[in-house]
Amino acid sequence: MRKKNFLPRSLVAFVVAWSFVVATLTGITLYIVPHGRVAYWVDWRMLGLGKDAWADIHIIFGVL
Repeated sequence: MRKKNFLPRSLVAFVVAWSFVVATLTGITLYIVPHGRVAYWVDWRMLGLGKDAWADIHIIFGVL
């Protein structure tokens, strides 16, 4: 049997697909967050992360 070589293209496709999924989920989360300072006034959190943390994750995976 022939051994398959590792292709960088497959790794890139995998990373891009997962970053798209994460960016989509964080985008939906940021869409439902209370707007403006209301999120800070009520100390809004989802899965232990505040509005700024969700925005940071969204930006990181969007750039990736």
